[in-house]
Amino acid sequence: MRRLLSLVVGALLAGAPTTTPCALAQEPLTVQADTLVWKQVGTLLDMGGLFFDGDTLYVSGIGNPIHVLRPGDADFAEAFSSGIYGKDIIITSKRTICILTIIGASGLDCFDWAQTWYGEQEDAFTLPVATPEGALLLGTRGSASDGGRLAARSTDDGATWTSQGLGEGTDGLGTTNLVVIPPSPDFPAGRIVATGFGGIAYSDDDGRSWQPTALYGGLAYAAWSSARIPAGPYAGRLLVVVERGQPGGEPTGLYASPDGAAWSRIGDIPGGGARGAELLAVPDGAVYVYQSNTDGWPVWRSMDGGQSWANLGPVWTEWPAEPREIVVGPDGRLWAACSGGGFAGFDGGVFRTVLPAVSAENGPAETRKPVAELLPSYPNPSDGTVTLPLVLGTAAEVRVTVFDVLGREVAVLHEGPLAAGEHRLQFVKAGLSAGVYLVRAEGSGVAVSRRLTVLR
Repeated sequence: MRRLLSLVVGALLAGAPTTTPCALAQEPLTVQADTLVWKQVGTLLDMGGLFFDGDTLYVSGIGNPIHVLRPGDADFAEAFSSGIYGKDIIITSKRTICILTIIGASGLDCFDWAQTWYGEQEDAFTLPVATPEGALLLGTRGSASDGGRLAARSTDDGATWTSQGLGEGTDGLGTTNLVVIPPSPDFPAGRIVATGFGGIAYSDDDGRSWQPTALYGGLAYAAWSSARIPAGPYAGRLLVVVERGQPGGEPTGLYASPDGAAWSRIGDIPGGGARGAELLAVPDGAVYVYQSNTDGWPVWRSMDGGQSWANLGPVWTEWPAEPREIVVGPDGRLWAACSGGGFAGFDGGVFRTVLPAVSAENGPAETRKPVAELLPSYPNPSDGTVTLPLVLGTAAEVRVTVFDVLGREVAVLHEGPLAAGEHRLQFVKAGLSAGVYLVRAEGSGVAVSRRLTVLR
């Protein structure tokens, strides 16, 4: 049995040193032991892109203005007075705001905080990434007629862009993802890996020129998403989702590389689908895959560099919510922007995991999976019934007790097993004295407590 949790409730019989009966109702949400538990955040619907600027969250969606959620806000607010629209958003290290738009055609617009528009790249397929030299690089669409363009590079933080490619007579990559390998003894100038409709290419000179890999060429391959594992035993491994576009190419599957140049197939793509599959490598070394065109839209996780995968379940089940982008928040929780999945009357939303899902970089494996969390009780203070949402990441034996200010145990609210998932514990005040009480949840040698104030 794994270590447990954090519950906090409150109330009891005033000052009585003996255990007193109390009302307790449970409404468990039954889930798998390895299922992530999500909650909707705010009232936004049908969104597609997320970006954290410190602890402030920006969210975007085609057909919706950019919205912002700041710490302490009850709901999202429109981020810019002009109602700027876009598919995705990023704020650069120099504080330039760049908006990716894909409505009929693709493009990127950049502006400052005064909303002065000063740069655009009309063929952008991706948001920009920072290169080892400090430039910005983004993926573009291209063809042999325009010099095999696959990227655009900016040295003035998005004001102007220079197209880069593989040269005349070469099909353009149609870049959908860029991964930056930082400088090291093996890559003194770093390396940038581009994946897209035409396969995989790489650059060793900060995105100025590019080399094709064996997984490159016309319509033979489509490399839809890529990621680099930043930490853990598989640190440095690159992963890419490859779909064979025509006979003669390598088979569809998940491919791995130590350097971005040589690739080998390591297995099937979790869920089976290639197109629409997105990879996310997180700071503790885990890798996630989520898909926008697979029944149920599950999220998968690998702890061994992409060799095996666990199905963590969908982001949301109350209505269709197709994950478009999942990112890691500053507290280790996962956040998901979801569309309505093409269903009329169903609108997706913005969601986050109730428990942290990602540990600190290079954290021990046992901390990567959250165990439990008590969400804020309500109402608090209370003069009546208190509802206590408790979420368990795995099934566990739980003992929940209440103590008075003298440290005396005055009530036992629950003792016994609870399934993984969400439980709403209700404690009904009955003749309690006003004051502050301590509620403690214990299991597997771990005890966490919190205060609750009871009114007359």
